Amino acid sequence: MIRDIHELEQVGDLMAFLKFITIIVARTAIIVNYEALAQETGISAPTAKQWLSILISSGIVALIEP
Repeated sequence: MIRDIHELEQVGDLMAFLKFITIIVARTAIIVNYEALAQETGISAPTAKQWLSILISSGIVALIEP
């Protein structure tokens, strides 16, 4: 699955993406803060937003509006 996302969405740094997924999992039921996600992962905030969008569109993550 991760390889498919890597190929389809051209995620450049697979290790950073896997770290991002781990961080997302640990932040269940918390308001999304792209700057904090980016800082913790070592990526930019726009990249964090794009990667989260990939996870949402692939059905791995579901965002629930407050």
